[in-house]
Amino acid sequence: MDQRVDFKWNPLADQPHNVASRRERLRRHWQNIGHYLALFPPNLKCSGPIIKRYFTYRSRLYRQSLKMEGLWGVAVSPLVNPLEETVTALKELGVRRTLVRIPSWEREKLPQYQSYIRGLKQAGLEVMVALLQNRFDVVEPARWRTFILEIREALP
Repeated sequence: MDQRVDFKWNPLADQPHNVASRRERLRRHWQNIGHYLALFPPNLKCSGPIIKRYFTYRSRLYRQSLKMEGLWGVAVSPLVNPLEETVTALKELGVRRTLVRIPSWEREKLPQYQSYIRGLKQAGLEVMVALLQNRFDVVEPARWRTFILEIREALP
């Protein structure tokens, strides 16, 4: 039995993409039906407590109103809009919380991110930073560690 699976590397997602035909994927599922069915008994065993908890939580829903004030934020980037434009738009929308994503593969742009974040804070906006990693950072932990230390120094 041929167990080869057709994949093509997706550079945007940095992971494999299944390029097998629908028919081929269905054939593979049928070949593995025994493994799928083996999961049924343990899942059935756990389903009783899960269903009970679901109905317990469901019965508590809608007993009091939920306030959503101040929960929302917007992801912004210095690579998309200039700082002044961003601050103006956020203030018009009434948004105070922002998220700035800093990819590890854009290390050379760190000073640009640094001044952008400083400008957002000076405008009275809350800033949260998300550090993005790629496959190389996972494979080479020292590279990721260096990036984190650079960020820590740049964004006190």
